[in-house]
Amino acid sequence: GTVTLGTLAKGATALAQLVAPGYAFPTGTAPSKYVRVCADKNSAADTTGSITEVIEGDTNNCTPWTLVTIIAPTPIITSFTAADPIVVSGGSTTLTWASTNTTSCTGGGFSTGPGNPTSGSVVVGPLPAGTHNYTLTCTGAANPPATSGVTVTAIAPSANISVSPVRVTSGTATTVSWSAASVTACSVYDNKGNTISSTSTNAANISGGVLSPQTAQSAPITSATTFKIFCNTISGTTASQTSIVGIKTSIDPF
Repeated sequence: GTVTLGTLAKGATALAQLVAPGYAFPTGTAPSKYVRVCADKNSAADTTGSITEVIEGDTNNCTPWTLVTIIAPTPIITSFTAADPIVVSGGSTTLTWASTNTTSCTGGGFSTGPGNPTSGSVVVGPLPAGTHNYTLTCTGAANPPATSGVTVTAIAPSANISVSPVRVTSGTATTVSWSAASVTACSVYDNKGNTISSTSTNAANISGGVLSPQTAQSAPITSATTFKIFCNTISGTTASQTSIVGIKTSIDPF
């Protein structure tokens, strides 16, 4: 059978004048169609200027049939991102995606949710320490499907402390430096009973589980002293590290 796609204005000489606005074949249309243009009037009495195809006389004044191949649009993932590509161990992040020319999207390493929506966001976590790779595959009417990936790194709990210099003249101080990751609270002290930085002081410098690098001067050192950082981690464990300062002697070359 045939169907009229549109009409030409009186005096039209090109198919472009019919399809200039564009004709959208319905979803699910067969992969090929034949089209042509005819200049048959409904009747000799038609003086309105409208020229349409007359099925009964469609052999009159028609162009040859032209094969039109209908190509389905290629699936495209327009975005696939992690809100926080680096998180602390035990933390989480949000994966967000969007696509076009697609009918479903599925996740690798995560679920896009009921119905496999073509756009949306989900929270993944809590994430153990390590590298986490996520993939997104979106399918549509055309092949191949679109794929994309993101990587999220979860930082393992750690506590770090160092001193400089590591040997001092008796009665002088050293500079203590410290930092930590995947923690909720930390304290820094020496084995002489001196608190270098309290839990409450460090709390003000912990953001997203990361204690940014800090420094402070020690109390005067008169004998070998051990400095320690001790932290509670997000996962409920503890992390610590020590650093020792020695006393220079009269024959110490350093």
